[in-house]
Amino acid sequence: MPILGVIYDPVLNRMFFASKGQGAYLNDGKISVSSINTLNNGVVSIDASGEKVGIDFLETMKGLKENNCKIFKFISVIYGAMLISAGEFIGTVFLKDTAHDMAAIKIVVEEAGGKVTDLDGNEQRYDQKCNGMIASNGLVHEELIKTVKKAKLV
Repeated sequence: MPILGVIYDPVLNRMFFASKGQGAYLNDGKISVSSINTLNNGVVSIDASGEKVGIDFLETMKGLKENNCKIFKFISVIYGAMLISAGEFIGTVFLKDTAHDMAAIKIVVEEAGGKVTDLDGNEQRYDQKCNGMIASNGLVHEELIKTVKKAKLV
């Protein structure tokens, strides 16, 4: 499990970082996830360039829209997850198996009070291929898992 995470946003000169048991920070200030407890009107990011983990991207988008989410698609899953740790987004869904994209997210989001699991809600290792990722403020995590499970490819 990750014990330290550092992510730098060079465009806005923002450094997100966390270490195990020490909280999460944005530059010099401590940050925390939002207290929104429903997907309704919450902001969720999604990232996928093909269904590498057996989940249909368009069906996932449809499920999020049915839950009245505001959806953003970034080129970087890391950026969307950092917005969760800063309390600006409530979740992100990552439909790839690349662990290097997820390791720093795990520690920063969880030290900010959120939750990070694979697409089935399980803990996972980050030194091998992963089963995608759901990162959230923790309060909407189960709703996101249910939404993603409905989009599984047959």
